[in-house]
Amino acid sequence: MQPWQILLFIFAGLNLVLFITSYFQCRNKNAYGLTKYLFFLGMFVWGDVFIFSIFWTFVALLCIMTGNIYLFFTFVSLFWVVRSVGETVYWLNQQFSQVKREPPEKVELYSLVKNDAVWFMQQIKNQCISVIALVSSIYFITLWIQSL
Repeated sequence: MQPWQILLFIFAGLNLVLFITSYFQCRNKNAYGLTKYLFFLGMFVWGDVFIFSIFWTFVALLCIMTGNIYLFFTFVSLFWVVRSVGETVYWLNQQFSQVKREPPEKVELYSLVKNDAVWFMQQIKNQCISVIALVSSIYFITLWIQSL
């Protein structure tokens, strides 16, 4: 077994632990509770963790079975294309909505601007992530196909 396969196996195991934790969080009506340190996996609230932890577990196991690390990076980059486009739309809708689910003062960038500009800043941040993820996807898809 390659070192990267061992790391992915650990990654899969950690995601199973996250799944179990998220189950109890969601069951206790905390699906919208923030998960501060899981953002790098695209998990912002416990409801995200409940779904994405299973997704990441299966992705990791699939890539271990196929023996291709480029497939894993392709999944990661394509995931971030979809996730960041979705987040861009979310923050765009928040900016123009009458219902303020995300008050400006509770958004991470509020300390910089002190007003509702945080909503369009979140949009722009996610658009940048989309571009990086799209370019990365093209790159990793190319490597993955070449490795077959």
